Amino acid sequence: MSYDEEMFKKWREARIKFIEDNPATAQALALKVPSPTGDEHIASEHCWCGPEAAYTDPETGATVYVHRRVQ
Repeated sequence: MSYDEEMFKKWREARIKFIEDNPATAQALALKVPSPTGDEHIASEHCWCGPEAAYTDPETGATVYVHRRVQ
């Protein structure tokens, strides 16, 4: 298992534990349990991968987020 895979596994386990131990906070933050492979992104700044805001349209205020992928 690569370093990145190991770190993702540990991060996922910690996130699942946080969600289980703090359901109200997890719900308020819209946290979801990430898939084991990390492939299922959600179109939101609250995605499990911690996407970065790449662009905000000055007319509409819509923000485009760039998602991260564990390799």
